[in-house]
Amino acid sequence: MIFLSDLDRTLIFSYKRLSADNLCVETKDGKKLSYMTHEGGRLFSEMVKRVIFIPITTRSIEQYRRITFPERYVPEYAVTDNGARLLVKGEEDPGWYEGYRADIEACFEEMEMCRKFLEGDSSTYFEVRTVDGVFLFTKNSRPEETVSQMRKALPPRNTEYYTNGDKLYVIPKAVSKESALLKLRDKTG
Repeated sequence: MIFLSDLDRTLIFSYKRLSADNLCVETKDGKKLSYMTHEGGRLFSEMVKRVIFIPITTRSIEQYRRITFPERYVPEYAVTDNGARLLVKGEEDPGWYEGYRADIEACFEEMEMCRKFLEGDSSTYFEVRTVDGVFLFTKNSRPEETVSQMRKALPPRNTEYYTNGDKLYVIPKAVSKESALLKLRDKTG
């Protein structure tokens, strides 16, 4: 059996949602960032003995690698960058990204226009980043309103605009968790 799961706000949670029962699973520069409950960690350890666990996340490779699962478990496969990157036993499969390269590069001009729009938007309060050469990310105090304005000014052709809380993403349409799962199924049989 295979268990596919997102990470943030699904299996792990940020320091902003701490409770009395926490197991740190992510640090950066000595700062504790993400957690599971101890019970969640125990259940996770039991689960990975019985099923193939494949995390699938919008996190960058660097962000994903900061996570230490209970008992230092390393998944056989992990999908990062919203599907554009595949790690096999913790190491990047370079051929995986190559399968998306042309579709991503076809979005560069559109993403650059979105970057300029977001950098000029007064609600954007975080730098507009290109994540692993795949998509744009920023934080915005009015993300839904900003996306609505961006859709009017720059109707998406090859990209999609997403929000999650105050986070705002511009992602190539060809890059999705769903397409990555189908590709992984074909790759692994």
